[in-house]
Amino acid sequence: MFPKNRGRRAVLIAAALAVFPACIFNVVLCITAPSAAVLYEGRAPSTRIYDRSGVFLREVVNERGERCNPVALSEISAVLINAVLTAEDAAFYNHGGINWFSVLRASIDNKRSGRTVSGASTVTMQLARMVFSHPRDMEGKIRQGFDALRIERVLSKEKILEEYLNRVPVAPGCEGVEAASYRYFSKPASELELAEAALLAGMIQAPSLYDPVRDPENAQKRRDWVLQRMYETRRISREDFETAAAVPLPRERPEIPVKAGHFTDYLLAETRRRGTSVPASTGSSRRRPRTWRPSTPGGSGETADQRGGGCTR
Repeated sequence: MFPKNRGRRAVLIAAALAVFPACIFNVVLCITAPSAAVLYEGRAPSTRIYDRSGVFLREVVNERGERCNPVALSEISAVLINAVLTAEDAAFYNHGGINWFSVLRASIDNKRSGRTVSGASTVTMQLARMVFSHPRDMEGKIRQGFDALRIERVLSKEKILEEYLNRVPVAPGCEGVEAASYRYFSKPASELELAEAALLAGMIQAPSLYDPVRDPENAQKRRDWVLQRMYETRRISREDFETAAAVPLPRERPEIPVKAGHFTDYLLAETRRRGTSVPASTGSSRRRPRTWRPSTPGGSGETADQRGGGCTR
């Protein structure tokens, strides 16, 4: 009788010892989870200037010298979202920030080769690195994973994906898929077709290496790999795969126009002189932009909607 009770007690103690650290870890995650506001602070949209009729005049890069045009997830085409998840995190909706199976696989692959040949970063982990700037070493990787778990406590999967797609470097000089879409295809991310989406999704891993203008051969191999993976995971049909794979790559980046150059130069000079800034675009240019113009002598600097002229964002 007594040995049986001792056995039960031992099992209960072992279970408690196993569960207790997990409970403590979850409490720590809850206490240290960042606020959503903190996660949005690092956004640095570039400024897009429009006239009062909504005609695009000029884009001014952000303080990092890059173009960035944040948009809502609903304004990004489903085919691009599928392509990105296929290339970067196929199990995005099935993990809590860390894909432990990928961690194990990468560890085995890297151990066998004696060098880093496989990664295990999820979309959430990549977002954590962009938000918190972790060093690229083992300690940084551990902190990155921990911060990914914290982010998953604060944001929904849709918000994580939206923030990632608006921040991730996709092309040289571009932050986020919207800026990259305009840079290569002169259209918003909502209008991308399969071949275009696969190209941008493939470029995320190494924007310079897979730039179709600098290295079309590497870019095509990477794009076709994304298309192949999409077909293998049944995200697209065989016909879609073959049609998209036959689409030629863009050989040049379209010139970004500058209209009313003297006026926009004056506008920027005035804002610098007065110690103010042009309101940065925080949404899609397809929405009706909020119009604005700098204060004239004796003026108040109110919006052009109120005064009847000026620039828009």
